[in-house]
Parts: sequence; C-alpha cells; structure tokens
Amino acid sequence: RRDSYSDDDVISHSNQRNKLEKCASTKFINGRLSRKRQTSPQGDDYYCDPETSQSEYDWDTSVVSCTSSHNNRYANQEGFEDDVFQDEHHNRHQMQQIPPPSNLKRRLRIWYKRKIAPYRKIMLAQMACIIYILVLTFSVPPIGIRDPVSGNVIDQNSIQNTSDGVIYVNGAYQPIVAIGTFQKLCLAISRMSAFSMYPMLVAVFITKMKAIQTFLSNTPLSMYLGIVKEHHDFHVMAGSYIAFNVWIHTAFHLMRWLSQGNIRLLWTSAAGISGLIAVIATPLIALPMIYCKKTLRYELRKGLHFVFFYIFTIGMCFHVPPCAIPNGGFIAPILGTCIVLYTLDAAYTYIFMTEKIETTSFHVLSSGVRISMPVSERFQKQAGRAGYAYINLPWIDDKQWHPFSLFEDPNDPAVQQIFLMKNGDWTEAVHMALSRDTTRPCWIKGPFPSPYSHASLYDNQILVASGIGITPAFAAINAFKSSRRINLIWVARDLEMLEFFLEHMYLDHDGWNLIFYTGKAPHTSSIENVNANIRVMRGRPQLSSLIPNVIYGCESESSTFSLWEESEEQNLCVKQLNDNAMSSWGMMYCGGSKGVISSLREVSIDYKIDLHIDSFAW
Repeated sequence: RRDSYSDDDVISHSNQRNKLEKCASTKFINGRLSRKRQTSPQGDDYYCDPETSQSEYDWDTSVVSCTSSHNNRYANQEGFEDDVFQDEHHNRHQMQQIPPPSNLKRRLRIWYKRKIAPYRKIMLAQMACIIYILVLTFSVPPIGIRDPVSGNVIDQNSIQNTSDGVIYVNGAYQPIVAIGTFQKLCLAISRMSAFSMYPMLVAVFITKMKAIQTFLSNTPLSMYLGIVKEHHDFHVMAGSYIAFNVWIHTAFHLMRWLSQGNIRLLWTSAAGISGLIAVIATPLIALPMIYCKKTLRYELRKGLHFVFFYIFTIGMCFHVPPCAIPNGGFIAPILGTCIVLYTLDAAYTYIFMTEKIETTSFHVLSSGVRISMPVSERFQKQAGRAGYAYINLPWIDDKQWHPFSLFEDPNDPAVQQIFLMKNGDWTEAVHMALSRDTTRPCWIKGPFPSPYSHASLYDNQILVASGIGITPAFAAINAFKSSRRINLIWVARDLEMLEFFLEHMYLDHDGWNLIFYTGKAPHTSSIENVNANIRVMRGRPQLSSLIPNVIYGCESESSTFSLWEESEEQNLCVKQLNDNAMSSWGMMYCGGSKGVISSLREVSIDYKIDLHIDSFAW
C-alpha cells in the first residue's frame, strides 16, 4: 500500500522494485511452465491455470506464480492468451556477493537482539539508579557519608555506632558501615544490586496490571513504553533479575557483617529481618512458575506466586525507613505505591471489566470446544484487532479463571469466539462435561491486548502459528484482510481442528495460506480445495528459507519464483532491501514451540524483520 508513503518514499520504493526485478532469475527448476495470461480492465496481468481457469496459484513443488503486478489482488477475467515460459538464463543480474557473518558475530547479534535491545530504556534507568547511590554512599559530606579523613563509611559522630555496624542517617540507623577495601567493595555491590532493582520492581508490577495495560495500549505512551508492548517478556526478565539480585544483595551484606563481627544484625535489625523474609520468599515466588509446571496444578502454582510475592513486597516495605531518604529509604514508597495500584487494578478488572454471558454457545469436537459469546458493546470495542480474555465456567469450577485468545465470528462481529483445546485438567473437565453442543452461561474478564495486537504496525504481515496458536491469527486476518497483505504459515497436528476452521472459512483473505499438517491421520483432498490460495502439505516448514521466499515473491512481484526450496539469489535480494521496504514487514507468532521461536528469531536477525511472540504466557 503506497497511500501512506511520501513522494520520496514512493520513488525509493519504485527503485527498490526495479532492483529486485534485476535480481529475479528466469530459471525454472522443472523446465517449461505453460500458463495463460489474462488482462483486467485496469491493465493488470493475472496468471491462471489453463486447465481449471480458476486457480490464481500454481502450487508446484518448486515454482509458484505470483499475482497482480500492481496490487496483489486476484480475479478471473475472460480473454486468455497463451504465454509460455521457457528455461533460460538471460538478463541475469550479477549480484555482489555479501560474505556471511561469522558464527560468533551472528550469535552476538542474536544475543543483543534478544537480551539487550528490548530492555535498553529500563537498563538506562538502572544505570542512573546505580550512579546515584554510589555518589551518595562514597562522596564526602554534605553529599555522601564517607569519612573524608579515613576514607571509610562510618558514623562520624559516634564510635559506638561504628563498632555496632550502623550509621545514624536522617533519623534512621542503617547497617552500612564499611571499613577497608573489602568491606567497601561488599557495600558497593550490595547497594548497587539494591538500587538497580527499583526499575525492575516497578516493571514487574506494571506488566501485570491488566486495566492499566489496556489503557496505555490505546495512548501514545505505548510507542515509548516497551513494558506495554511485550509485557510478559518484561515481567519474566524483571522477575528473574530480582530473584538473582536478592541473593547477591544478601550475600555481600552477610560477608561484610561477618568481616566486622556483626552478623547479629541479620536478626536484630529491621534490614536484616526483612531481608531474610525476602530471601525465603523469593524461591517460592519464582521456582514453582518455572520448574513445577508439570508437577503442580496451575492454580496452586499461581496461588504460591501471588501469596509469596505479597509477603516479599510487604516485608521489603520495612527494609529501610523512608526517613533515610535521600540516602536510601525509597523502597517503602515505591513498593507501597505499586502494591496499592496493583490491588486497585485487579479490583477494577474484576468489577468493571467482567461480564456474564448467559447465552454462550459450546460447539463440541473430539479435540476441543469452540465457545461463542455475544459480548457487550464495550467488550466488542475494546477487543479490537487481537487480544485475550479470562473465562470462568461456574458449572465447572467457580474459582478458576483461564486466559484464551479471542477471535471474531466472521459472520457476526458482535460474537467473540474462543477455541478450547483438550490439553490439561480444566480443559479435560470442560470437554467431559459437554457430551453435545449446548448453551450455558459463563463469565468473561477482559479483553486485554496481546503481542498480536502489533500486527497493525505492518503493511505486510507474516503470521506464524502452531496448533491452537492459530486463533489470534484469525483475529488479525479478520481485522486487516481488506487493508494489508497477510501471509499465513500454520503448523497443525489436529486434523479435526484443521478441517473445522477451513470449513468455516476463517482464511478468506487474499494472501498465501501455507498449512503444514504434521498429524498421523490421513487428510482428504477436500481441505486442499477450500480456496485457491490455501495449500495443505505434510511435514514441517523450513522457516529459514520459506519466509524470505515469501517476502521475495511479494516485493519483487516476479511472475515466478522458488517458494519451497532455498534460493541464495532470492535470499540475497531480500537482504539487500532497504530499511523502508523491510519496515513494512512484521512477523507474529503464537504457540509454544521453542524450535519455531528459535528459527523465527534467527530469521528476524538475518533479514531485519520485526518479530512479536505470543506464547500464551499471560
């Protein structure tokens, strides 16, 4: 779509097209490919199968015909004329070979893209906090508390306080005495670890404030706050950082106290007691959510996570009294504000973002249940392009809320749908309770934005899904099929679910739908003929070559190109695309396959394509 480009962008885009056309090879692997060309009233060329006169795609295993040379739309017109493409090597563009990056350099790029780039802003905030506390600790009065004579951190007004390991600062006794190089190093590390946690503590709360997340996602602030864009990734990263630094902070305080002979401060001072509570609570917050997914029920893991995080937060509020500000004492107002906001946010979503659907329809399949809910106007407006919601079925268990992706009924936008796969204790219980199609009540809380909401940022979308991860892709397809070029890559193992969605035509858009069936049951040919732009294949996709081939086919608008096999020429052409062209492309993935996620991340790095991952971790 060029209507959003400036004149300069259109010229640059046109030059890029010409460059790609020069890169396009006229070699065809299977020799000669005969097709017929048709001309629309607007002068656009379309290619169709001469035998069927209806399929706009030639799904040969090695060669695929592209679409309109102007607007990528497909039509069937009358007035065909023969057009024969022969195997030839003329007009080959001698491309400059780009040496591949070294393996180490590539790994560093992937590491930076995953671990550093998304968190640069919060890391800058951490650096500011570290510099602040180092200055206030090791500067001489009136700024800091270091003794200008001895160079140690001591109570300059009381030898007894120094002997006891405490300093009287702004009306509060702080156990931060440090004499000698070793103790000062321990103090520096412990205080740096503490103050670097402040931005992370704020992030770990905000990323789970559902109502605030929903509000911020609809404001310009969402462009600058990464915690709004990838909230669960931020939550995991921040939580992991806190869990690690709590132990670092405690260990270096203990070493310093042991060096002084003041280990009694661990159980006689408020800082020691509250720190001990935090150290005990931290493993009970993190470990069940990471390592006990198969051994503990979800409700139990979630309950432990919430209970001990509240214990951790309340305990830390008493770690240092606020009167110690500016040299410490920030923990109570920061965590106190966060826990109050989080509690109010949870109450708001429970009361004002939750509604009861009396006429919820349940369509039962052998592998799962499709749930259709006629939602309120408020819910319909907020659901937007892609998101998720929590549902509660009181006739199963009125205490359990489970999150699922939402997608609209293609025939009725007022009806939101969920597909519930039989994959767990609760979903098994729901499936067993429904022996046939029925209508029963349910509660639904939401909707909330998911990473798939970012699909609107891209003119060309590559939606990748595995299994039931197809549902947010349906929402994106339904929202953008009239304004964006959407290409779908779906890996599905359940044949009944695959046939169900194809039968109900959720894939009624103009882009490519490449479905890779990995199940054991044989599928019928009828699912391959649902629509001309749907191809069902057995096996798994080679994403490292398939995705750049898709981009090449769309950007070059070449009449033929290799879609299934890796082509160095096509890959190189895609890598040579300028930033303006590649900024219009975005990949969205939904599913839990670590192998797919790893492959997509490598493609994202190699071809400079934005990637957003939705792994159902809400």
